[in-house]
Amino acid sequence: MKHFKVSNAILMILLTVVLSSFVEITPIKNNDKAGNAVLSTFSICKFTFEMIAEVHRLKRCNEIKEFVIPDYNPNDIWSWWRVAETHEVNFCLLLLLNDVANANDLKAGQIILLPTNYK
Repeated sequence: MKHFKVSNAILMILLTVVLSSFVEITPIKNNDKAGNAVLSTFSICKFTFEMIAEVHRLKRCNEIKEFVIPDYNPNDIWSWWRVAETHEVNFCLLLLLNDVANANDLKAGQIILLPTNYK
């Protein structure tokens, strides 16, 4: 079932890339609990075939590790941007590796995947 999800995600990305060359695609805007617009991952990142291939390679070769978000501290809030910066991983690659649709703040104790060949 997991392979189906990954294959489906890759096909959707490829379809989006192909269609975007013919039709202007407007991303669907979601709202958070406060009613603020939240940008989808597709509107933040321009995914490349190299990124998709790299994520596929990382998963196939099992070159990923788990990272647990630390306990909540109001002065030390973790976000996807911060994880990417701290571990020196490409932000869009990180979102693609974790199948993230909306790059919201992370919750304490949440487990995310990181490539092992990075910091």
